[in-house]
Amino acid sequence: FMAEPYLELTKTDKKFSDGTYKCLLKMVDEKGSVVAVWTVCTGQGYAQNFRKAGRNVPGSMEPLPQGTYRVEDIAWAGGKDNWEVSHGAGLGPVFVPVICPDEKRRGEFGIHIDYNRSVASGTAGCIGVIGESDMRGIVRFLRQYDPRILKVDWGL
Repeated sequence: FMAEPYLELTKTDKKFSDGTYKCLLKMVDEKGSVVAVWTVCTGQGYAQNFRKAGRNVPGSMEPLPQGTYRVEDIAWAGGKDNWEVSHGAGLGPVFVPVICPDEKRRGEFGIHIDYNRSVASGTAGCIGVIGESDMRGIVRFLRQYDPRILKVDWGL
C-alpha cells in the first residue's frame, strides 16, 4: 500500500518583519518523505490567530484554518505557464484553490504568490508564497506529484 502524496502546512516560532509567522509548506511524496519545503505566510500580521476549521470569522484576515483541504487544479490568470498576467490584487499569475469541507464560513482559499508583498504583505487567509521562484517550484512539484490533499496542522 502506497500512501498518496500531499502538502502539509505548519507554523514555526519565527516571524517575518510584517508580523506574520513564517510557516512551512511541505511537499510529501507517496512514501512519506518530505521532498521540498517552502517558507510561506498566511493571514495578516495583526491577525495571527490560528484556529480550527469552522471556528473562523469571515473577513478576519486570520491564517488558513487548521484542517484537511482538497487541492484543486492550478488556475492561471493568462493561460498555462503565463507568468506575465496577474489575477489582480496581490494574487499574482497563478492560484491553486484549496477547499476544506469543514470550513463553511470562509472561502476562496488558495496558494498564491504574496504578489503585493512590498506594499501590503500577508494574505486574507491564503497561503502566501514569498516570490515567483518559490511559486515556480511549487507548480513544478504539483505537476510532478499531483497532491490532492493539504493538511494544515497548527498543533491545535
